[in-house]
Amino acid sequence: MKTYYGWQQVPPHLLTVTQLGELEFPRVPPRRIDIAARVETYDYRDRKTTVAVYDANTAAPTKASAAVLQAAASRSTRARTCGDCGARCQRPLPHDEQDRPLCSACWQVAKLREAQRSAAKKRADAAATVAAWLTDWPDLAVVQVDPTIPPPAPSGRARPAAAVRVWAVDAGGARLVDVTVRLGGPHNEFVPAEAVARAEAVPLVHAALLARPLLVWSSDELGRLRTACPHEQWPSGKDVSDRHATVRDVSARWRGELDWRSRGLLAVIAPGTPDRLMLHLRRVAAAAS
Repeated sequence: MKTYYGWQQVPPHLLTVTQLGELEFPRVPPRRIDIAARVETYDYRDRKTTVAVYDANTAAPTKASAAVLQAAASRSTRARTCGDCGARCQRPLPHDEQDRPLCSACWQVAKLREAQRSAAKKRADAAATVAAWLTDWPDLAVVQVDPTIPPPAPSGRARPAAAVRVWAVDAGGARLVDVTVRLGGPHNEFVPAEAVARAEAVPLVHAALLARPLLVWSSDELGRLRTACPHEQWPSGKDVSDRHATVRDVSARWRGELDWRSRGLLAVIAPGTPDRLMLHLRRVAAAAS
């Protein structure tokens, strides 16, 4: 039996027992055991639950005659005509904040517009945040830490990173450091040729970055930095402090692109290099003015 995860996946002809009874021309499932599918969802207490749905096309009509249905419709206060597009819907319609009955399509449009308005407010806040970083941290370093990940072992086991490249630019885009730190052993075939030993790389990274506030794309890069070039001053734990910040979530809020299905922010793709990330930050900050 098919299982749907959330109501958005469910085809419109699959309905619960209650929904079958709410149709303009109501139906009943032939038998309770003739379940067409199940839906994993949440109840009114926000607890996980599973709901059975039935195929309305094979469900039998109720015993109510046309006259009975007409009399019931004349007494009913439940709307079936969309207050926006005018669609004549088979099921009763929910009302929006303006007390308009809306069909499923108009309801989704209204909710998406609401999410877009919320995203627009967050966009301004994100631009102001980045502008404050660039103003308050004139000596900042934009850092990128890229791992060299070997292919899986023949057994399928994931191998650890063989090296990491630590590279950074200052607020003007000038290169501060660019060094690949060897993590694998001397016979590790996946270590890049340009990699140098920790003893050589760590002093270069410390000299370039320790005195500066750090901007990185994500906290993952801070973790790799702490592993490759350990030092007690490297930030950890929080995404923002008085000495560092991560950019990915702020960038997503500034872009404000929504997934029309979930109405959540789309994940953003990293610019790819420290100087391109610095360019992105300048563009975000410029929007604040």
